[in-house]
Amino acid sequence: MGRRPIYAGRDSITALAHGWWGRSGLTVRWTVGSPAEAVLSRDAVVYTSMVTAAVKDSAGAETTMKFVWTGLFVREGGAWKIQTEAHVAPPPEPAPVAPAKPTGARR
Repeated sequence: MGRRPIYAGRDSITALAHGWWGRSGLTVRWTVGSPAEAVLSRDAVVYTSMVTAAVKDSAGAETTMKFVWTGLFVREGGAWKIQTEAHVAPPPEPAPVAPAKPTGARR
């Protein structure tokens, strides 16, 4: 018995995202970067892309996020389906380091 896909396709992912983010007074803008693809076989492909999003609440406060999304697509019954997926946020950018102050005059 094979594994069942967790998403039947793009429409089911969209419906899931609307469930998470589709609350009244909340807007989300998504930007998907250029993908990297790795073909595993004629029936399996790994797809990875950087995603950035901006979520704005009804008060106008905006939260931005950035993450890498990876999905394993498999062809079942002539249709591509997502078998598994993961998203990982990159580490935060390091805070800028202030230049060191001189300790005294050099001779």
